[in-house]
Amino acid sequence: MSLRNKLREQRTAVESLWKRYQSSETPQELRPEIVDSWDRSKSKVNLSVAAAPGTDENIKSIWADSPLFDPVVQLESSLSGLAEEGGFIVAVTDPESRILWTTGSSHMKNKAAKANFAPGGMWDEESVGTNALDLAMRTQKEQTVFSAEHFAPLVHGWVCYAAPIFDTKQNSCLGVIDISTTWDNANPLALMAVTSFAELLSSEVSAQLALPNKLRIKVLGTSRVESGFGVLNLPRRQVEILFILSLYPQGLSLEELHTALYGDQVVSLSTLKAELSHLRQAIGGGIESRPYRLTIDIETDYQICLRELKVGKFDRAMVAFSGDLLHSSTSPVIEERRSLLMAALHSAALQSDSVDSMIEYLEHVPHDLAVCEHLAAIIRTSDPRYAICQAHLNQAQRL
Repeated sequence: MSLRNKLREQRTAVESLWKRYQSSETPQELRPEIVDSWDRSKSKVNLSVAAAPGTDENIKSIWADSPLFDPVVQLESSLSGLAEEGGFIVAVTDPESRILWTTGSSHMKNKAAKANFAPGGMWDEESVGTNALDLAMRTQKEQTVFSAEHFAPLVHGWVCYAAPIFDTKQNSCLGVIDISTTWDNANPLALMAVTSFAELLSSEVSAQLALPNKLRIKVLGTSRVESGFGVLNLPRRQVEILFILSLYPQGLSLEELHTALYGDQVVSLSTLKAELSHLRQAIGGGIESRPYRLTIDIETDYQICLRELKVGKFDRAMVAFSGDLLHSSTSPVIEERRSLLMAALHSAALQSDSVDSMIEYLEHVPHDLAVCEHLAAIIRTSDPRYAICQAHLNQAQRL
């Protein structure tokens, strides 16, 4: 007997069991988890449901903020290739069985669109009855739901394979990955494939969440970001985001962060979200959304310098200071902090009696006439550093 004929017989048998159940009989041939799901579904789901309900929320924003976003992006080409070659639609959900992302063959995309098997579609049991996505989430293990094992006739023509995706560090399930196709294209290898992809995604999530205890960020002079795993080569904009978030431990909304970073520049919110996504991936997580805030400890040389100034330790502040705060940044918040820090250093230098620290300060701010005059007033002419002091004073006076 051909595979197609076997599948046809299987579908006929399952349809018969479904009809018996609808006639108030509980067929013993069914898997217990299917019967349990049907029992829960029958009081909540109308058999005439034509499509999964949608959500009013911005699903693109929710997906971009999901911990599964970056891992799925890493595997997107493989998932899309599998879907196209196998005639599947692939979906990823959140823990509420809300679809966040799909990719698929043109044939299955058309079918999926009619059922709202698409981003924003609610595929929880209460919305559409028994299905593999909800069942895998509920049981925390891989599931296959074939044809009329689905409670609603809406998807009796489908077979769905789903497996949960775990954050092993937190021992929690973040959602499921599902591979669906028509019943006559059923293949047990699809269950193996979805299970493998779920394991890969779980591993990627765990790797991204394996955070170092602290990031150390140099933002004075030449910028540099270091984790417990070494130096991170982050672009300037991402360093700026990290620094700004370090200033607001309570977090910022996307709009507030946009204003803090770009000011009046015409830059879309989606551009900022992309930067945040890349940054989150680069540091292995560590950034929550709504509001956007750091969940990893960050220490900056700016904080160290400011901390020393607050307790009157100008000499120790100058050990931390090595140049302007992110000197090329045009962020309004960073420009303001840059000015405030330089004003604080200027005031501290005028009260200091540390010749070395004042000379170090003047190496960075050579035209500060007031500090040059203060240094000239306290340094002895016999001091070997006197010539350096006079050179700074002469240069500042010429300007």
